[in-house]
Amino acid sequence: MTFPFERNHYFYGKLLTAGDFQAEQRYHSQKRQLLNRLLLGGGVLIGLSVTRLDDKTIEVQSGVALDSSGREIVVPYATSKNVSLLTGFSYNTQQCYLCIAYAEFPFEEALSIDTDGTAAFGKVREGFSLYLTTQAPTEKNATPPALHNMQDDIEPMYLACLRVSSGNGTFFIDTVEDIRHILTLSPPEPPPPPPQPNLDPLVKAVERLIQQYQHLSRMRPTVASGMVRIDFSEHPKRHQTFMSAPIQHGLGPGCVSVTLAIMENNAQSAIMGGHTLVFGSPSVFGLPLSTAAKVDEARGTFVVGVRLLETVVQTHVRIYWSVIRNNGELPPAPTTALEIVPPVVTLRCNETYRFKTDGIGIDPNALLWYVMDSDRGNIDSTGVFEADVPGIYTVKVVAGKDSALAFAIVKP
Repeated sequence: MTFPFERNHYFYGKLLTAGDFQAEQRYHSQKRQLLNRLLLGGGVLIGLSVTRLDDKTIEVQSGVALDSSGREIVVPYATSKNVSLLTGFSYNTQQCYLCIAYAEFPFEEALSIDTDGTAAFGKVREGFSLYLTTQAPTEKNATPPALHNMQDDIEPMYLACLRVSSGNGTFFIDTVEDIRHILTLSPPEPPPPPPQPNLDPLVKAVERLIQQYQHLSRMRPTVASGMVRIDFSEHPKRHQTFMSAPIQHGLGPGCVSVTLAIMENNAQSAIMGGHTLVFGSPSVFGLPLSTAAKVDEARGTFVVGVRLLETVVQTHVRIYWSVIRNNGELPPAPTTALEIVPPVVTLRCNETYRFKTDGIGIDPNALLWYVMDSDRGNIDSTGVFEADVPGIYTVKVVAGKDSALAFAIVKP
């Protein structure tokens, strides 16, 4: 192999000789051999196992190998050989090694005007040759040889170790041991798992909020929370407004305060991942939308509206809401005092948890369970909750006119 690589430069009217065409073939062959050598190394890719047919004959199965210079050695079909006819055989040897090498065989004899009338050959057939050596194989060197030595120092390609018994001009094969160096292609490393969202700040915020209102929730419902998804049109435009359907907050008729928040990575202008909640006017933090809520005190519902300040490519947005009943408008305390125990649980993705209820005069068979704020969490009729996506889920149970809330914090 010659370095640096050289290739033909063609131009109109260039005189081409046999040397030019040989240089063209040599350039592409050596490029391929260089990649074979440095990426794979020398060894057997497939096949080339050796078996003993009888006392004097062995058979090499079909296969493919690469020699230490990166040349392909192809054995297209099983080949049997009398060991005594192989190069390197000696009757005085009791142990020898069968090797295979790349070989070229010229064919299609033709006359050439450049060889004084002697015969030349029009083609070269690539093949292989088998030979014996008494030199034992050495430990493979994991580091490729220096580039200038890649063609000059070709290492033997060992296939099998033959143990023979010989004497008085006769011999027979005792055993054939497989000593091939098999090349294994390592599968690509799997991509790293996507970064999991850090829910600790949200978890702590929810826990603090629950602690503040926990004593009130045992007496009467005063706080509710959830999430609503608002879908945009197919091509949302600037200044378009989109409304949610009426949302039943579960605190009954009367005056309530509604707080809205949007997760920053749901907005078109967010350039960093994460789970940062933006309260108040999102446009202050560069998010291309504004939000508002309209409360219907008589029906105990509210509607969330979103107005786009810029044209966006998103198809929807998720709005997180919380509703607090004003202190001067508290309804009478319920006689059943329905509640979910515990009010907050923390679990992992795909882990299940069974919520329980506590209350006076509650029929366990009349309980209706559902997840308020997401379609990704599931809860069955017995209160067993499960979610496969990290997040904070609001679980609600209804028994007639009474209801209670709990929170499930799902971590990765």
